[in-house]
Amino acid sequence: MSDGNGVEWLVSADSADPAVLQRAAQIRQEDAFVRQSREATAMVNKEAGGQWNRGQEIIAYAKRMGCKKIGIAFCVGLKEEARVFADALASHGFTVCGVACAVDGPCNSVGQALLLNEAKTDLNILFGLCAGHDLLFLRFVEAPVLPFAVKDKVTCHNPVAALTCNYQRKRLFAN
Repeated sequence: MSDGNGVEWLVSADSADPAVLQRAAQIRQEDAFVRQSREATAMVNKEAGGQWNRGQEIIAYAKRMGCKKIGIAFCVGLKEEARVFADALASHGFTVCGVACAVDGPCNSVGQALLLNEAKTDLNILFGLCAGHDLLFLRFVEAPVLPFAVKDKVTCHNPVAALTCNYQRKRLFAN
């Protein structure tokens, strides 16, 4: 369904390719990781009841998934926040491997991914990498990734604020 502005919204089964939806249903039924993740997510959402912050949800999810070793790929600009979250994870019994973006030179997200692959992490946390660097990290990392923080220097790492604040929203449009 097109909204007339050049955006096509795939919002219902009526507007999507049935073969794609059948393939998605097959994966949901047959893939053990997908089943486990869906169950863990449902339980975390039920337990959280809309009262937990993102960090609490990640910790509960990682426990339900049976993770032992968690990697954190972080921007040096958020090193203190990454350290606090790493300490929180460790307090719950996780082994934590943190890798700064400045490993072996500035903004080395490929290096971050490869080092976490070598560490054989069960789960990785994406923590404030630059737009584009996060994409490269995701392309090369092997373990599943949960985003925690998205870098946004203007909105104090809350990019959705640019959509909800009228002053910031205006900056997004070409006009």
